[in-house]
Amino acid sequence: MAAAFIFSDGIFVAVVESGPNLTKVYHDCGLKQEISKEMRSLAIFSLGDAIDDAQPGHDPSCKVYVQGYLTVAASAYCFGSISPVDCKDCLHKSGNRLMYKLCPRSFGGQLEVGDCWVKYDTSRFCD
Repeated sequence: MAAAFIFSDGIFVAVVESGPNLTKVYHDCGLKQEISKEMRSLAIFSLGDAIDDAQPGHDPSCKVYVQGYLTVAASAYCFGSISPVDCKDCLHKSGNRLMYKLCPRSFGGQLEVGDCWVKYDTSRFCD
């Protein structure tokens, strides 16, 4: 979160903090049922990797991992002219919100907020 110091006629007026817009626009959860620890771990790993590779102003990052019979694809994207720091902040918070609050027992899900989008699924929706 960045801070801007506002001055008027040389006098300090206020500190305005800015950061990513995390207002939920849309979310969807995949098939809801109990998932294995292995599947949950692979989903967390793949979404984390997609988030780490995402850069504002670029195409969505995409990661596909196969571990035995398990396959998980994940993607992350930042909209507009968001800063790299706010992009990562938005993606990490959105990824956690999606996996632990909105879709904790799902085989996939996606979340779009004001400044970013994250998705993971057991199908190869990206390569």
